Amino acid sequence: MARILTSKEAKLSVKMLAEITDSLRHEILGKWRIDDEWIESYKMSLGGIDVVSIDVFDTAITRLVETPVDVFALVELVLVEKYGTRFCGFAAFREQAERGARIKARDLGQDEVTLSKVLAELALLFPVSKKYSEEIAKIEVECEAQLTIPVPEILAAVRIAEAAACKVVFVSDMYLPHEAVRHLLGICGYSDALPLLVSSETQCTKSSGAQWTVLRQHVEAWSRILHIGDNPHSDRDSPAACGIKPHPFTRVCSYPRSGGPLTPDILPFSLQARSTQLGRTTLSLRTDAALMSALGRSWGAVVVGGYTKWIARRAEELGLRHLFFCARDGWLPHATWECADFGKRTGITTSYLYVSRRSLNLGAAAVTSSAAQLGQNALDVLADRCAGYTVRHVIERSGLSGISPLMEEAHQIFGSHEHVLVSDDVWNLKALFQRNSGDVYQILRGDLDNAVQYLKQEGLHEGAVGLVDVGWNGTLQSSIARILRHAGCQVRIFGFYCGLWNDAQKNRPSAGWMEGAFGSDFIHDPEQYAVRNAVDLLENLFAAPEGTTTGYRSEHGRMVACVAGDGTEQDTHQRLIAPFQKATLEVLERVYGQGRCEALTPEMIEVAPAMAALARLSLSPGRGEMEILGSILHCSDFSHAVHVPILEELWVENLEEAEWDMKYRSWPLASALALLSRLSGETRAKFLHTAREQFAHVDSRTLGQLQ
Repeated sequence: MARILTSKEAKLSVKMLAEITDSLRHEILGKWRIDDEWIESYKMSLGGIDVVSIDVFDTAITRLVETPVDVFALVELVLVEKYGTRFCGFAAFREQAERGARIKARDLGQDEVTLSKVLAELALLFPVSKKYSEEIAKIEVECEAQLTIPVPEILAAVRIAEAAACKVVFVSDMYLPHEAVRHLLGICGYSDALPLLVSSETQCTKSSGAQWTVLRQHVEAWSRILHIGDNPHSDRDSPAACGIKPHPFTRVCSYPRSGGPLTPDILPFSLQARSTQLGRTTLSLRTDAALMSALGRSWGAVVVGGYTKWIARRAEELGLRHLFFCARDGWLPHATWECADFGKRTGITTSYLYVSRRSLNLGAAAVTSSAAQLGQNALDVLADRCAGYTVRHVIERSGLSGISPLMEEAHQIFGSHEHVLVSDDVWNLKALFQRNSGDVYQILRGDLDNAVQYLKQEGLHEGAVGLVDVGWNGTLQSSIARILRHAGCQVRIFGFYCGLWNDAQKNRPSAGWMEGAFGSDFIHDPEQYAVRNAVDLLENLFAAPEGTTTGYRSEHGRMVACVAGDGTEQDTHQRLIAPFQKATLEVLERVYGQGRCEALTPEMIEVAPAMAALARLSLSPGRGEMEILGSILHCSDFSHAVHVPILEELWVENLEEAEWDMKYRSWPLASALALLSRLSGETRAKFLHTAREQFAHVDSRTLGQLQ
């Protein structure tokens, strides 16, 4: 029986990444499909052109990481392996040092910085680096070389230009020395004979427009110039303003995520995301389903794979022989368990358990209640998250609408069953349920009896078992334990979650053992802001295609789950979530079946990289990700009857009346970024002040996006 590797054994190494990046380079270039349409338009643009200038990074060459600064994460890994843990945190300081050096340069009226100036600034922020400055500079260039690949369209563009008797000049806004950029171009197949202008040497940039003057000094004054590049300003607007014809090339644009962690743990996700982007063979406009599939191949594989591997390792260490994956959020981890063949590797068997807050919490509420009086737990469950819903909805979701006296009294108290409840109505609502305790208890008792039969039938009372769910307060586990103990069973349940909030501690006495892969109830909730921003993403992207479990019924001598299908949820699942899940499982099946899929190997599928990837998306989403993921309809109420988009802010019509309290948003950081992108002037300034106050607890890198 194969043992799941320990975290220490599965640690990222420089050698491992060197082998992976070398393989990625060959695989990506081997299946590259030239954009013939772009090539033809380029040829047409060469008419009357004397000089072709070409941007270097993300045009002539590109990196194998999703975000350029992730190169610093690899540099940190090299430094830590070579010199020890004193270099932990290097990547974040390296990024900060460049930002500081640029601020100082601007104050002096300078367009550009050099690597030496950046490293001098780094020595002030990260003193241990001072005596290693020369070594750091060397390692940084080596890491750039390891992560750099040529762009076939631009290699072809150079040949076409030369055949048309056009002079070719490379022009780059870059802090690296001239010889370093020349080296990177050389290893990618570009001739050393081609002129190269680097802003670190000329101290002029394309962005400011000054570099175009330098370029004209290197060619005949009358030359007609065509410029190829990816940046909308530096490579399009700026040259156009200087009489240079721009010809955009955006196929290999990298994504500048400026929030979330910048540590070596981000490398598995970064490499996989970039290889997914560069390796795609279709060049047509991408659909939402295709984008979700790409997200599954990268983020999904790293996050779900890391979470499930953590479950397998902890279950082994605790000596468990069986795991129950809870519907619906446990569906994807369960499917991952099976495609990774963890059952065979660990000897642990699994089941898919049809449970929900509706099917269990109501039954558990009966444990502490009677016909004479409902317990406080029952009242809390019945009135849970009622604000914003109608009286009718809150009564119907618990199956109490058939109690005529209760319905009549509700009409008298609230004036209408369609009255929308507010927080001040909670006490009246609880009092209403209490006055009708006899009828309410009878229904709750039926839920309890059905739940007992189902849970015993599935075997949750048979020794030590594991329970897998997304999180966050341990209420399902607490309800299961209470229900089974009420039935006279000995309960030994070990709960495994993505994360737990502080409120989970109140459930520990009844629930038993609980732990989270990405967060803990012993960590102050505001400090878990990366996971907090990912809650609705995890709950929806992990979820099964079937509807929520509403209860249980007897069928042919067995208890079966009653599942409420919902057309809205099913449509969302089919359009967006299913493509994500399919791609996630395809990658993980190859990782564990063949030993590698693109950038990922079994050793790279771990909790730390998973947490880093989770934080990257939740704290630094792109506009497209916000639009697509934010459109997923989510229901926080246990009835699963009322759905709202995860990111409501994108659909706000009157920005002046928008809710600016991000604390209660489904995706707080993305909500702030979405609103910020739509505001201007004084309104934008006011919102920025408010947002920076509300997000004062997040790291400075993530907070820097709010500017």
